[in-house]
Amino acid sequence: MSNIFCRCFLSVSLFLLHTGLYAQTIVAQKLETAVNELNNASKYEQAIKLVNDFIADPKNDDYNKYYAYKYKAHIYKRLFSYPEVYNNLDLALQYGSKTKNKDSVIASIEAEKAFALFDQQLFDQARKKMDGLKSNHYAYLSDGDKAYIIMQEGYFLMKEKKYKEAIDYYNQSEVLLLKVAPRNTPVAYGKLIELYALTGDTAQQHAYFDKGIKAADKYGILKYKLYLYEIMAHHSRVDGHYEYAAILQDSINQIATAYNSQLYIGRVSLLEKEMQQQRADMEKGYNYKLIIFLIVLAIVLLAFVFLLFKYNRVSVEKNRLLQAEYDKMKAELITLTQEMHKKDYAADKWEKYGLSERQKEILALLQAGKSNKEIAAELFISENTVKFHIKTLYEKLNIGRRGDIAKM
Repeated sequence: MSNIFCRCFLSVSLFLLHTGLYAQTIVAQKLETAVNELNNASKYEQAIKLVNDFIADPKNDDYNKYYAYKYKAHIYKRLFSYPEVYNNLDLALQYGSKTKNKDSVIASIEAEKAFALFDQQLFDQARKKMDGLKSNHYAYLSDGDKAYIIMQEGYFLMKEKKYKEAIDYYNQSEVLLLKVAPRNTPVAYGKLIELYALTGDTAQQHAYFDKGIKAADKYGILKYKLYLYEIMAHHSRVDGHYEYAAILQDSINQIATAYNSQLYIGRVSLLEKEMQQQRADMEKGYNYKLIIFLIVLAIVLLAFVFLLFKYNRVSVEKNRLLQAEYDKMKAELITLTQEMHKKDYAADKWEKYGLSERQKEILALLQAGKSNKEIAAELFISENTVKFHIKTLYEKLNIGRRGDIAKM
């Protein structure tokens, strides 16, 4: 029933999109493209200036200014400056509400705020806004906004262990993103990596990791690349693949260093741009108070640069210590592996039964007297998955009950 509803909903949404209910103006589309390119190149100060000039242009009406403030919120979202995100979204709502597209404007701003709250992990507040949009059957939302809302719905389903439904939502989100914003598909792929890690489907997990990295590289978005590596590293550690997790962590350190460098350069450049504007105002004949203001601003900038320098030094030292720790871990793993190879271990007594690694793990826990619930918790899988593996063990070992395992 839910699938039929989703198909009907998407059909109606496409019809509304083609009738121009929430159609974006050509001028706004050009601005969005330019802002995205500058954001991806970490030229945030240029992006801010571009949007500000667009807003100040009297030729642009309220509807175009609504879009401009939305794009400005996206720039500050890249810089993790969420107070500015919400401030610009409120300004976008103020201009958009004056137009004939008021309903679509309100829906879009609510969706944007839900995305920002979700990014801050304020899930209860995000869910409240999402429920409001869902109660209206996602009316007036663009395909891009719907893609993210559907993706976040899938995330909550995944947390509730409704994996099959979550996959359906994630796939719907991926289809929409590929159509309207392919540069953002790594976000959906990250959620699918996490889901398949929870269900133990390693092949799918790695497949979506590769797709996500390919998309992040294609559009040059380091933030998404860092996000994908962190998810893979986390679940590799959870699954006990420490050597692979260490390799992923090496990449994370390199990407994080590059991303943080670009991020802080962008922030300093924004501040520098403000100083340049103040200097230009002074040259036009502003009074003594403005000079005092510039001096104070210069001191703030120098203090910021000094703090940034100290922060970078601390970061480099932390990265060095982290690298040393992982190098030590690698060395210990290599030593342990070599020692194991030196010993003349007897052949695995279970080898003749053709058991998988997961089945061997469950077998060991059964022999230790663990319950199904305890096994599921320890291996981060569901109880149904445990039951499935136990049934397979009975068949492979040719036994009829749990007690026979201890005797073997």
